[in-house]
Amino acid sequence: MKEVWKDLFLVLLLPGMVLFVGVALYLDKKEARTDKTVAATRVEEPAEQTLSQTSDEPSAEEDILIKIPTEQTSTASDEKSSVQEGTPGEVVAVPVLKIESAVLEQIKTLQVTPQQQLWTACRDANEPEVLALLAQGIDPNFYINGFTPLITACFKDNVTIVKALLKADALSDVAADTTDGLAGLTALMAASWEGHAEVVKELLAAGANVNTRARDGRTALMFASYHGHPEVVKLLLKAGAQVNDRAFDRPGTSLTFAAQNGHLEVVQILLEAGAVDYNNLSLRVAQRFEYDDIVKILEEAKQKNKQ
Repeated sequence: MKEVWKDLFLVLLLPGMVLFVGVALYLDKKEARTDKTVAATRVEEPAEQTLSQTSDEPSAEEDILIKIPTEQTSTASDEKSSVQEGTPGEVVAVPVLKIESAVLEQIKTLQVTPQQQLWTACRDANEPEVLALLAQGIDPNFYINGFTPLITACFKDNVTIVKALLKADALSDVAADTTDGLAGLTALMAASWEGHAEVVKELLAAGANVNTRARDGRTALMFASYHGHPEVVKLLLKAGAQVNDRAFDRPGTSLTFAAQNGHLEVVQILLEAGAVDYNNLSLRVAQRFEYDDIVKILEEAKQKNKQ
């Protein structure tokens, strides 16, 4: 009988124990899953905050800062707004008064002196304005940007303006007062540089010194030779330009400058005027740049000088 009860007890106890263990394991796993879910939620919270911070939707303060410039750019060009600081965290749009174009022109006129008007008119070859201003008795001997009105005018091919300036006692030999490569440039040099033959004639007739040197030693003849202006070269030589003068900061002469840039006709004119090729520099320059025609006449001149 005892053995029967023992077997019955084992039969009933073992399933109960198994059921109890199973329930315990189930509850333990559920709790673990719950903890993991909470932990995952806490990790994701900073990520959600980061996304909200980098979102395209600005904060209230950012909204003010962004919208004010947008409103400015969308307004008409003659009705602009400026931004000034107010209390901390506050930006205030301040309207700027509309200025009519006529008022702007009036302001510009008030800011320009007669000398500035004359200089600008010479620069732009504005003949009527130059004549009108000179008629008011303005002295043309002043500098703006290192140049006198006469030097400025000589870069343009307007003989009438040059004549008017000379008649108003503009000094022809006053040199440019600059710190660059044009320092010491005269009106005659400017006209020779550009090849304005008629202007050169007027300046020479007014007594311009044909052999004046710029600060680096260049002369009007060198400028005309370098830029290849045969007619001007002839005028300068006729007026007594020294054909073999050399620049201060370079070994070249007018002949060298002409050979360097392939100006065959100018080279011929200079050689006929007695130009000497010191140390065969002009020849070597022409050979380097393969100006065969110039090389030929320079070699012929060299052989002729040896005889």
